[in-house]
Amino acid sequence: MMPYRLQRAVKRVSKELAIARGMLHWDTHDLSGTVLLAGSGRSGTTWMSQIIHHGSGYRDIFEPFHPQHVRQVKGWPTMRYICTNQGANESTEQIRALLKGRVRSRWTDQYNCKTFPHGRLIKAIRTNLMLGWVRDHCPEVKLLFAMRHPCAVVYSRMKLRWDTHLDQLLAQPGLMRDHLKPYREVIERAERSDDNWQKHLAMWCIENLVPLRELWPGDAHLMRYEDLCRDFDGEVTRLFAFLNRPVPSNIHDTAQQRSAHFRRDSAILRGGDLIADWQKHVEPKHIDAMLGMLSRFGLNHLYDERVTPRCQHGDVFIDPPLSASPTSLRKDAA
Repeated sequence: MMPYRLQRAVKRVSKELAIARGMLHWDTHDLSGTVLLAGSGRSGTTWMSQIIHHGSGYRDIFEPFHPQHVRQVKGWPTMRYICTNQGANESTEQIRALLKGRVRSRWTDQYNCKTFPHGRLIKAIRTNLMLGWVRDHCPEVKLLFAMRHPCAVVYSRMKLRWDTHLDQLLAQPGLMRDHLKPYREVIERAERSDDNWQKHLAMWCIENLVPLRELWPGDAHLMRYEDLCRDFDGEVTRLFAFLNRPVPSNIHDTAQQRSAHFRRDSAILRGGDLIADWQKHVEPKHIDAMLGMLSRFGLNHLYDERVTPRCQHGDVFIDPPLSASPTSLRKDAA
């Protein structure tokens, strides 16, 4: 048997070679080849991206909007808001460049396996607050929006000791003016609280409120974690139809693979229920807090104490949206 230290060395070298291979790619930087998968962190986006990548020719671009790992967005808030009518400036041009795949780094290309890709899949959990702008100014991009029950998301984030960065959201005047002014007191109270559960609930509400106010049905393909678990075949059929791709014959093999960011205590390794596992760990008072927070943000149509979503796909978006773009108005008129 190989000594432990040698095993670690081999693993380390293999990882470095994989990263180097991922950085060796030829990208056309054609915006029409971009698929953007957005959603809250811990909502299943990595698992979803693995399903999408199965049998595809996409270049895998991992979290290019992370300010701590990507030079182009250094100094940005952890989650930056871009107003839908924002004209061209340095920030929007940087967004456009990243969506075109004009980035090459150990971080963004660490999972890429395609040297000559046919398009790119960008997984980005920090783009929720700019999806309206992307819809209006980069219509060639195919938008995928992932959602998952707030209790499942918050429970997972707290296990990982994630920060919420509510202070960074409160410090963005445009975001407060366009979306969060009615909820300032709720957000500030959560931000001052010692209760991390309340903080993460407020963050989940903000991350979902903004895109659901800015997008219309049809602007983005909605992927709900619970739906994917309960009706995998149906949801995958809808997904690949949106992507204009045939469903791979062995897609179930990928579905059963653990995510690249799985936890050793995750339900998939313990043989637990993927959508109901959080109920074993979340206290009733925390469920009550979730119900209260969703109600205060006007999002109680999305989820309740049950593990499954309350509404149908087309009913998640808030009608009418905050701002109707010319593109969306044309769609509605049609």
